[in-house]
Parts: sequence; structure tokens; C-alpha cells
Amino acid sequence: MSETEKQLELDFTSKLGEGITTSDSIIRREMYEMQKHVHGLQMRIKELADENYDLRKKLNLLELRTLPNLSDKMPGVTGK
Repeated sequence: MSETEKQLELDFTSKLGEGITTSDSIIRREMYEMQKHVHGLQMRIKELADENYDLRKKLNLLELRTLPNLSDKMPGVTGK
């Protein structure tokens, strides 16, 4: 179990006895499951943002390589 999961883990037993399900423990369990789900979505968002950044970087490099060099066609602007 990861450190994050340990922090999110709640006590799912009631104070009346082990394994007795009460509405309070059901709510806690649902909250725990939702927190795990939200954390998973946050990790996926980070992965996609990183991938998007890398793809934009590659696209910019590709555009720089494929654009024609027009500096010799505009001597008034470039001085060539």
C-alpha cells in the first residue's frame, strides 16, 4: 500500500463492534473510494499534460526544420 493510500485509508468499523456496517462507515467508505478515484484522475491529468507539452515541443522543432529559409529571398529585410 502506498503512502498516499495509507493517508486516505479510513476506519470502516463502527465503535459497536468489528465489521458492523453503519451509515457512518458506509459514508466513510464511499469517501475513501471517491478520494482514490479523484487521485487517479489527477494523476491521469498530469500524464496527459506532460504528454501534451512533449508533443508541442516536438511539433515546434519539426516546424522549424520544415519551414523554408527565406532569408536570401528578402535581401531588403535580411541584408543578404
